[in-house]
Amino acid sequence: MSSKVAKVRQVLAAFSSTLGAFGLGTTIAWTSPAIPHLDPDLCKDHCAVDGLSKADLGWIGAFMPLGAVVSGPITGYLLNTIGRRWTMIAYSAPLALGYILLTSVPLLEMGAFPLFFGRFLTGFAAASFALSAPTYIVEIAEPDLRGSLASLMQLMVTIGIAFVNALDIGLSWVPISSLCVVAPSKHFGFWTLNLPTL
Repeated sequence: MSSKVAKVRQVLAAFSSTLGAFGLGTTIAWTSPAIPHLDPDLCKDHCAVDGLSKADLGWIGAFMPLGAVVSGPITGYLLNTIGRRWTMIAYSAPLALGYILLTSVPLLEMGAFPLFFGRFLTGFAAASFALSAPTYIVEIAEPDLRGSLASLMQLMVTIGIAFVNALDIGLSWVPISSLCVVAPSKHFGFWTLNLPTL
């Protein structure tokens, strides 16, 4: 295999691994468009979910980092047992499931529970990419590409945050949540390519 082809494969692998970081960015920013549509003081009689208290709104924000705290030790264990690539593939499913659950909240009519659980799942899955993607990139990249490819992680987190905030201009949180399912779906799809395995 030529050096140029090897480098292209490394760039593709780095990009696809950082799609999870894009999901981390969307997860961080998700409350910005959602809370105004959930807070009874702001949405009055047009709330997406009825009966949420101020405490519920606080917990909606808090369940994301709680999921992230749980994710750290599990991700570390999985990285060493099933490998970097398969760990990222595995975490794509709960990230997508969390956003599907958040998208379905108005239909479920179950109060705050689906919001809590959806935020927990998205935080749990998205935070794993903060550990797994840089580890993977550093291990597959040649020294001359390592720094630039590793910087993709932070770039994709920032793009994810900007993506959600840009959509907030014209969309409510339900369609934004459904669009956030795209990143984990694409992440899983990219891994079907023949990319380096660690």
